[in-house]
Amino acid sequence: MTRLSNRALWLAVAAAMGFGAMPALAEQEGADDCVYARDVKQFEILDDETLLLYGKLDRIWLNRLGNRCAGLRDNMAVYLERHGSQICENDRFSARRHGDMGPSARCRLGAFEPITKEQIPALKQALAES
Repeated sequence: MTRLSNRALWLAVAAAMGFGAMPALAEQEGADDCVYARDVKQFEILDDETLLLYGKLDRIWLNRLGNRCAGLRDNMAVYLERHGSQICENDRFSARRHGDMGPSARCRLGAFEPITKEQIPALKQALAES
């Protein structure tokens, strides 16, 4: 299975949404190194290198992990190893199936790219087709 680069992924999203060209979101609005933990309500694991973080005030961040995270699957609970009030790029986290006490996936976060609700279906479709 071939993985898309960030730029190729966003071009696929742009095409699926009917845009002629769409720069990577990091170029559009600037990726953030950190977000405040109090602003994050929920995580969604899309694949072994992509997360969505849902926040207060309908804010959503895409997080492309620096590397693939072996064992990371959707429907896993995310457990952050936080240091302070922020969740930052390169912070570690683990993920386990709900109720499972066995070994977990251990991963490292990437940069936080703001996205909109409207971009999520095209993102998911592009990931499914990659």
